[in-house]
Amino acid sequence: MRTLPLAIFLLAAACGRPPDARPTSARLSGTAVVGQTAPDSSRIPPGPTDGFVALGPGFEYARFTLPDATAPGDHLLRVVRIDAKVAHLKLEASSVGDRFPRVASGWAGDAPVVAVINAAMFKKDMRTNLGFLRVGDHVQNGAWAKEENSLLALDPLDAADPSATLANLSCADRDALVGRYHTLVQSIRMVGCARDNVWAPDERPWSAALTGADGQGRLLLLFVRSPYTMHALVDMLLALPLDLVALHYGDGGPPASLFVRAPGFEERNVGSFEARAHEKDDNVVEWPLPNVLVATPGDAR
Repeated sequence: MRTLPLAIFLLAAACGRPPDARPTSARLSGTAVVGQTAPDSSRIPPGPTDGFVALGPGFEYARFTLPDATAPGDHLLRVVRIDAKVAHLKLEASSVGDRFPRVASGWAGDAPVVAVINAAMFKKDMRTNLGFLRVGDHVQNGAWAKEENSLLALDPLDAADPSATLANLSCADRDALVGRYHTLVQSIRMVGCARDNVWAPDERPWSAALTGADGQGRLLLLFVRSPYTMHALVDMLLALPLDLVALHYGDGGPPASLFVRAPGFEERNVGSFEARAHEKDDNVVEWPLPNVLVATPGDAR
């Protein structure tokens, strides 16, 4: 979540950057694109889905209704479930080469099946991850954040290792992961080693984008526009049939994003409400993001 006021952020993001670094001019109503020609989304009707729907090899999608209807918005959890043995996951960072932050849909490229979500929170420079972040030989932030105990590891050196690992650093060997994976991004853990809720109770709600892992080693990209406290949201997620074993905080409030595209289907999900910062459910633009997790078909590398 960001504390920078929305208007100031959007002004700063639009100044001195290429077009793909600016918020999209399309207006969004919840998650439906208005004012642009969008793919036919009749393949997955609005509202909750009856379990997971296949989007393509290695990709599944579902919507769940969350039980607390007191928050504004649609109260829907959106989930993209990814089999990393089939799909390809990569961390895109705007600090690699001569690049700029982009909106989630701008990071997507033209792959036929794709999902993009916030990698983790970033500093006020709108570029640097709050915790450790390395992409290959490029180290964006080499300092480990003591209070962040989630580590997403991609691109193993040894093909025998899982292609994607979401580790709880309270019960995993950090140094071993650093030595075995090219790409690493650190953030806040939300689920403990015993599959317990480790986010401290708080009264502040906000929209959220998260990355999880299930008991079969699949990654879950999760998005909730309706604002909930993170402690309450973790309880709801653990109660759903997601088999969560790990949960990594992406971001909250207006920057929270999840872009999903498949043949005949597209969603641009944007966050809005953030307690003490942007207490309105009115954000309709994608915010530029410096670091994102991108999932594409295995043959689209």
